[in-house]
Amino acid sequence: MGHEGSLGYKLKHLREEYGLTQAQLANLAGVTAGLIGQIEQGKVQPSLKTLEKLSEVMGVSPCYFIMEPGAVDQMVSLMNPELRELLIHPNVQSVLGLVCNLNEKELQFVLNFIQMFKRAELS
Repeated sequence: MGHEGSLGYKLKHLREEYGLTQAQLANLAGVTAGLIGQIEQGKVQPSLKTLEKLSEVMGVSPCYFIMEPGAVDQMVSLMNPELRELLIHPNVQSVLGLVCNLNEKELQFVLNFIQMFKRAELS
């Protein structure tokens, strides 16, 4: 198994926490049980598409698997207080939750809409 904090370790730990076998997780994510085993053992790194599938099934952000332990806390501690306050606002959390699953084209559409809205607001 991968070392503590590795993607494989986190995947196995979360899978076991959910009470899933490798085969069950693989079935839910649309991948092979062999691939799950290889990821957990640190033998392969999953593609971004696979990581997204696993994240969706496990109910976590893909960032959960790839960020180092404590990195989020360190990143948050470097933010100014206004930004931290903004990020915990329920409306911002809702937007982030919806935006995180958009593909590139959808994200660009949302960005264009926001820019158009802001320009109209200033007029």
